[in-house]
Amino acid sequence: MKKSVLLFALIIAFVGIINAQENGYKLSSLTVSSGEGALSSGIFISGTLQNANTKFTLEVCSSFAQAIYGTSYGNFFVAGSAGFNNNTPWVGPFISFTPSNWISFTTWEGVSAGKDKHPNLKSFEDIQFYFAYNNVKLNYSIFFIQYSVIHFQKDVPNNMPGGGISLSLGKYNVFVSCDYSLRDQKPLYAAGLGVNF
Repeated sequence: MKKSVLLFALIIAFVGIINAQENGYKLSSLTVSSGEGALSSGIFISGTLQNANTKFTLEVCSSFAQAIYGTSYGNFFVAGSAGFNNNTPWVGPFISFTPSNWISFTTWEGVSAGKDKHPNLKSFEDIQFYFAYNNVKLNYSIFFIQYSVIHFQKDVPNNMPGGGISLSLGKYNVFVSCDYSLRDQKPLYAAGLGVNF
């Protein structure tokens, strides 16, 4: 499974880099984090290429690789996304709305070809709901609080309140966060380092 994730990530990265060079994209940010959150666990790497209002982001961890490609329209960012999670390919829309610096809203959904860990690409009948993610985030100075709901296939939706600190140090950004899974009754801790170019 990890070989499939790595292969998918390498193909997306290769295509993305070639497209970026031809269209004037530049690396705008790179983030490395570790821990658990609403959408990932373990070591997580994210890189974004940007050209004016258009962004291409590639994200990779031990169990998945995914790409998000979209454009900003005023306070909205609208994108298509695709990934490979637990040996299963998926696609879906990604939309975020940031009316001001202190609040943002995100909604993200995906459909998959078959069930998790059991992909099936034989017909359109195998396409099914894979995940839905919704988040609202409030920022004040270096602090943030957020509320996320993640619904994965037939699992019970997971409501996750949380918060943390995000500290900018020149072009670097350091963050620590703690979300709490109401479904699983446990805290999820994460920390990371980002750099803006």
